[in-house]
Amino acid sequence: MKKLKFILLLPAVVFFILCLLSLRAYTIAGPSMSPTLLLNELAIVNHNAYKFGQAERGDMILYFDSIKNSVAVKRLIGIPGDKIEVKENVVYINDIEQKQTFQPRENYNQIPQENGLGDIIAKENIFGQDHLITYTKGKSDKRNFTSITLNENEYFILGDHRDNSADSRFIGPIYGEQILGKVVW
Repeated sequence: MKKLKFILLLPAVVFFILCLLSLRAYTIAGPSMSPTLLLNELAIVNHNAYKFGQAERGDMILYFDSIKNSVAVKRLIGIPGDKIEVKENVVYINDIEQKQTFQPRENYNQIPQENGLGDIIAKENIFGQDHLITYTKGKSDKRNFTSITLNENEYFILGDHRDNSADSRFIGPIYGEQILGKVVW
């Protein structure tokens, strides 16, 4: 009976250990993902999330930034084959407007100043996934981005803080091999 319990418990223990090994904590080093992830918060990343599946629009990902030679977190907006355009901070994916619902700015006054939230807080819906974004109307020089169609293995990323993010509007698309994991918490 003890042997049977051990045999039944062993796969669960192995699975648990493998899950722990695939998770890693990172400290958010800048405000580019505010108000979702704040400066100096911890983000837990699953490094095996995309080993057996595909990254999806709306996922927060950890990727290797080849320009800065470091890792960063951004929101995955476009996948291979998508046409992406940004007009006055509104994202269009395959010519479909991704809706924004404006939120009362005073609800976010408790967020520390170093996160530099914009005048506008909005809930953005990317193909069914809601998340918060922030920007100041007319501030960013990249509030408009002419359309790009992503090639095979290309992904379009944006920071949730649209005024303060070095993302695909500036650096172009990233490649699949640069995606290191999915932020799960």
